[in-house]
Amino acid sequence: MGGLIIIFVILIWVTGLMFFIELITRKFADKWWRLVVATPIFFVLLLLPIADEIIGKRQFEKMCEEQSKVVVDVVMAKGRIVQFDRSPLKYPRDTAIPITILPKRYVDVETGELVFHYNIVTASGGFLSRFLSLTEDPQPFIFTAFCRPDNQVDQLERLGLISREKKK
Repeated sequence: MGGLIIIFVILIWVTGLMFFIELITRKFADKWWRLVVATPIFFVLLLLPIADEIIGKRQFEKMCEEQSKVVVDVVMAKGRIVQFDRSPLKYPRDTAIPITILPKRYVDVETGELVFHYNIVTASGGFLSRFLSLTEDPQPFIFTAFCRPDNQVDQLERLGLISREKKK
């Protein structure tokens, strides 16, 4: 059903663009100039509904590269007993689409000292995705909006860390 809605929206958008371009290019008597003016306008306006996702994809990839690294002091971490320490979500400002950074921190059970940490970066869809509301959490149409380090699960075992549930 969602696919049909997207196809319907695309058809409406392209039809509207055609009428708009016809309205603009009527002033040109020569058909050659109509084509020269209409073609770039059509392609620019065609991408307008997902322009925020195009920009947001670059911002997301940059943030993912910067934020999703495992940070650990291997010597200090060996053999420690750690527990997951919940940290508040971070919402970077000035991004084209909503991006969320979820910090994952593991601290020593006895001292509370940070042993290792990494971030998970996620993004929501752009204007069109949120406007259509096809899912509860709108995802971007043009890229996968989830990023985390590849080795974060194995990190506990490799360092000889023992993970305990945090006591409430």
